[in-house]
Amino acid sequence: MTTIEFADYNASELREIFQKSLPNINFDEDALSMLSETSRGNARSCVLRAKEVKLYTDRYEITDFTKEDAQKLFFILGILPHGLNRIEWQILNILRKEGSCTLSMLAAKTGLSRTAIQRDHELYLIRKGFISIDSIRYITTNGCKALETIKK
Repeated sequence: MTTIEFADYNASELREIFQKSLPNINFDEDALSMLSETSRGNARSCVLRAKEVKLYTDRYEITDFTKEDAQKLFFILGILPHGLNRIEWQILNILRKEGSCTLSMLAAKTGLSRTAIQRDHELYLIRKGFISIDSIRYITTNGCKALETIKK
């Protein structure tokens, strides 16, 4: 199986994907903004998130998807501000506490494989400007600010 990466989309393109994927749902602007900001910037993630929205709206018989609905859905799915998941939050916290880490140290502290960290988490953290890599991993100022916005 080959992984295919799609180019990043801008916020208005992501909003359009949500609206076209779910034509029977009326989205308020805040909800669309939240969905597009947390969909990781590519069409594949956006379509997967749209499926999650569809399951949620079907389950609760919702036709008007609001900011509050988005917040409830994110809570259910474990999606944190900036589109972070719990493991990415954990990686940022480790880097903030340690100052810097090797990939092996992050793998040991998270219990994930080196490959899983690189493939599934670091790319997003780098793209968002939350970490940098110079043979070892560092949290950036933006990464520290992102952690401050996440209440734990």
